[in-house]
This record gives sequence, C-alpha cells and structure tokens, in this order.
Amino acid sequence: MKRITYLMMLAAFAFSCVPEDKFDKATIEQEVRLMLNAYDDSVRTKGLEGEFDFLDNSDEFYWVPPGYKYAINFDSVASILRQTAPQLSYITNEWDTLRVQALSKNYASFSGVVKSVVVTSSNDTIRTKLSETGLAVKRKTGWKLLSGQTNVVR
Repeated sequence: MKRITYLMMLAAFAFSCVPEDKFDKATIEQEVRLMLNAYDDSVRTKGLEGEFDFLDNSDEFYWVPPGYKYAINFDSVASILRQTAPQLSYITNEWDTLRVQALSKNYASFSGVVKSVVVTSSNDTIRTKLSETGLAVKRKTGWKLLSGQTNVVR
C-alpha cells in the first residue's frame, strides 16, 4: 500500500512539474507591435471608425478613456467613437515610446507614449501626447485590444 501511495505522489509531482506551454516572446512582441502600428494606420485612413477592427468585442473588454475615472465596456466605447468621429477630419497617432511584453502565447501587455495630432471638422489642430497602457489578446482573427487606459500627458 505504501508503494502505491509513493507512486501516486511521484506521478502527481511529475505532472505538476510539466512546464507551461513554451512561447516565443520575441515573435509575440513583434506581432503586437505590428498590430498597434496597423491600428494607428487604420485610424489615420478611416478615422475613429478604424479602431473597430482592433478592439476585442467581448464581455471582457474595458477601457479607461482620457478624462474618465472608471472603465467602460465595449458598447460604451463604440458609442463614443461613433458620436465623436464626425467631428474629426484627420487623426494621426505615432508611438514615441513603446514597450511590449509577452505574458503568454495569447496575452501581451503594452505601455508607451503616443504623439497625437487631430484636426477637427472646424479645422482646428490639436496636438497632444498620450500615455497608453493596455493588454492585447490573441483571437482567431488576430491580436486585439482587450483592456487598457489612455491619459493625456500634455
């Protein structure tokens, strides 16, 4: 009986030591960087509507937009984007600094500073720097923004 118990404990220990799925951090980090740059390109060409291809339309999605003290869900973000889009004629965002860290094969965090130039429909130009931190998730359709926060730095 002791031998069976010992073998069961040995087997349990061996299975608990199986390493987590290995993943290529450098590849994941590059994929997320490419997604973030594609996101910026999409917004540049399509305006705020260009964000929708990159937001994770799931119950897990949330974002804290500039000026907000709490997170809002996908539907609220979508509503804000649709209401604001007609007021803007041009948007360009460029990462000044960007740090991406692969957390697993399906999740990566990112943080950085974005230089943003917005031209309103009344032809006013607004230049800002934004601090952005978030979590990207890999879905069947590619990397998406799952959650995060954007703050105006200046």
